Amino acid sequence: MRRTTILAAAILAAAMFAQAEDWPKWRGPRGDGISMEKNLATQWPKEGPKRLWSLPIGTGYTSPVAVEGIVYAFGQMNRPAAAAASAPQGQPGAPMRKTLQGVLTAIRAASGEIVWQKSYPAPMNVDHPGMRATPTIEGDRIYTFGVGGDLVAWNRSDGAIIWRCNVLQETHSQPIRWGCASSAVIDGQRIYVQCGTGGPTAVAVDKDTGKILWKSQAQSDAGYSTIEPVASEKEKMLLVLGGDHFIGMDTDGGKTLWSIPFETEYKINACTPLVHEDRVLLINEYKQGKTLMLQLRGRQEPQKVWEDTELRSRTGTPILEGDNFYINNRGTIECRRWADGNAVWRCQDKALDLGPVGGPLVRAGELMIAYSEHGRVSLTKMTPAGCELRGQVTLFDEGETWATPLIYGGRLYVRGNNDLVCLDIAAK
Repeated sequence: MRRTTILAAAILAAAMFAQAEDWPKWRGPRGDGISMEKNLATQWPKEGPKRLWSLPIGTGYTSPVAVEGIVYAFGQMNRPAAAAASAPQGQPGAPMRKTLQGVLTAIRAASGEIVWQKSYPAPMNVDHPGMRATPTIEGDRIYTFGVGGDLVAWNRSDGAIIWRCNVLQETHSQPIRWGCASSAVIDGQRIYVQCGTGGPTAVAVDKDTGKILWKSQAQSDAGYSTIEPVASEKEKMLLVLGGDHFIGMDTDGGKTLWSIPFETEYKINACTPLVHEDRVLLINEYKQGKTLMLQLRGRQEPQKVWEDTELRSRTGTPILEGDNFYINNRGTIECRRWADGNAVWRCQDKALDLGPVGGPLVRAGELMIAYSEHGRVSLTKMTPAGCELRGQVTLFDEGETWATPLIYGGRLYVRGNNDLVCLDIAAK
């Protein structure tokens, strides 16, 4: 009887993941932070959803991604290097030397079983340990961008490294204070990432060979945000939010089309530019922080539509749906109008204080998962009419939990500073 029950559960899990929407990159398949998953629980029990499994995946702030029933997580671990020469039989061997490694782990979404775990040397020379950029999957490859500038192509089936290119070394650049953080963006044959300081702001890399195709004309400090390609009927360009400038770049050679100042303290521009039709929303924080809506005009400099110096976010890219966007404004969840930035509502529930630094959101239908920077996960119903808390659980007793959770196959995958936790959030 027990074997029959286990087999039935395995078949059900396999069916769920066969129908699940793949989430192959930062902010999902459409780059909007919105999942098309159905049949999710609309209310969580008082103790929170059932915890299915937990795994150590290394230090970092990268978000998990998933394709074809496998979840991939990228982190940094202090692991043994190659073993020293063996000692004579009966005598203790030389102690294993440990070194920081960039570690990519492939995990079966249903069971938490590690399919493979592979790594490369990744020493740290920036503030705060851990990887920042979310992996990107295309076909049989997965691409990661490490904090020290290593752009790596891995074989998705077994984790073998196909090529590795350190863009900081190749461009004679130095790391920015908190390290490389822009997730790899694939556009045709090219991969785009931001670099560091003292060299080009961004580069294009051949996705098959790892060779640099061009270095941007712009040489201002890189930012921590992901590059956003945009296209119209007439032309394509890249929107690059660097450390202190917002830059439009030509896709073919990295030429600067226009550049406007977008400054803040410490040069922390970390939120991905949010593009809809011919407008783009930029957000940062700290003393000079603000939100700025621009109208794109192709190769001409964008025009300001509206600006709000009271609306700020350090790392939490907002989610746009319809005429409104949802954002963590220094700890407070708000719904704002896309057209003019005016507030539709501000959440008054203190249980939904997300903290000023992180507070990522991910959406499915009318449900919104909100993740505080102190390890608390909240289920809400969030619409233009308001925000209602539907359940909450604290998974980690630690700060700086900034990674966006993954909704996949009726489950929620949540990253702490070092561990990945899987929760059952399917409707029963």
